[in-house]
Amino acid sequence: MSDKRQQFRRLVKSGFAKALKPFGFDSSKANGFTRKLDEVVHLVSLQFYLSNKDSLNYNSSSYAFSVEFGIHYECIPYRYRPIENRNPHSWECELRKNVSKILIQPEFPNRLIWSASEDWSDLPDLITDAQLATINDLSWFDQLSDLRTAYKVICRSREDPLGTWGQGGSGSPIRNFYAAFMAKRLGKQKDAETCFRILKKRNIRLDLHYDMERLESEFLDSSH
Repeated sequence: MSDKRQQFRRLVKSGFAKALKPFGFDSSKANGFTRKLDEVVHLVSLQFYLSNKDSLNYNSSSYAFSVEFGIHYECIPYRYRPIENRNPHSWECELRKNVSKILIQPEFPNRLIWSASEDWSDLPDLITDAQLATINDLSWFDQLSDLRTAYKVICRSREDPLGTWGQGGSGSPIRNFYAAFMAKRLGKQKDAETCFRILKKRNIRLDLHYDMERLESEFLDSSH
């Protein structure tokens, strides 16, 4: 069974490697493709659902996959450890997006998961549909690679499971963490300090795992 799961992964990833290469994406992780620009890294990540438990939890078949976009901004440090070689995992990206399938699968109505039949006879069509959906959505990266646009989204937008998400809820520590560093990068020092003060006040339960003394020193150094 494990060999068959590995084969499924290889077939899907191979299809995406061919589709994404003309757009500047290279394979950098087991199930991910990155495109590295000066201040941002774009990630197209494949998620696989290959167990009976997954099929029940996600209303999918036992051979299924989804596609997720992510952008990591170099001006925002990751909270747990440095990102090696500019190759982030999906959970290390500040803004993320799920890609929706184009085709209709009445027996598998989850719009975010491509579900293959047990004999994989429909897999080529599923991969083609996922490739097209992914390519159609690549403009999301262009829009949110502009730091000023990204800053507005981080500060003002609600998380949308069918759109852009990852920035946290309004007033949350994580949102203010992102906004503080983004504002600092854009030269909005007063806004950065305001976000930092809110972050420090609301992180009393240590929901945000980061060295707060280090964070405070970074902002104090820049404001003196």
